[in-house]
Amino acid sequence: MPSSSARPSSSSSSANSSTIKFHDGATQFRLRLTLSLLTHRPILIRNIRSSSIEAPGLAPHEVSYLRLLDGITNGTTIEINATGTQLRFVPGMLVGGEVHHECPVGRPPITGASASGSAGAGGSNPQDEEAAAGGVANPRSVGYYLEFLLPLSPFCKLPLNLRLGRGSPTIRVLITWVQVPYPKHWSGS
Repeated sequence: MPSSSARPSSSSSSANSSTIKFHDGATQFRLRLTLSLLTHRPILIRNIRSSSIEAPGLAPHEVSYLRLLDGITNGTTIEINATGTQLRFVPGMLVGGEVHHECPVGRPPITGASASGSAGAGGSNPQDEEAAAGGVANPRSVGYYLEFLLPLSPFCKLPLNLRLGRGSPTIRVLITWVQVPYPKHWSGS
């Protein structure tokens, strides 16, 4: 929930310039970023997995999503502290256009003695094995990125031609298809 300090300022600047602060970590991370872009209001998110000893801060897929948002906007400012537990996001203008984004790729589970359960009474942890192999422990599918980009695409200045991962043409057609009909419908043409 936004803190009470998220009230609009009384200065001559518009109420949209006040920063909305969240202290509950990465809960609803993509939704908060999407709403920040649509309302042009900066957000500050604190305590992102700050209690985690093993992996505090933003996860690789969240950092990748921030890079993707930076790629479809102009003038966005993203500030992440050294531990990754605090994020300040100042939205820019949604531009769209031709964007190619490489999503973090997870590695398949390691097979062998450690994965077959002979690593002790507790067995092995697949996330530890993937991280040890140099992959992302919890990779996200393309749907993770598309779920909140689809609502943003009609508001982009240019049609959003997006290639995620290895440049799948299906995704590019989908985003372009969503971009074209909605503005015509809203304008009454």
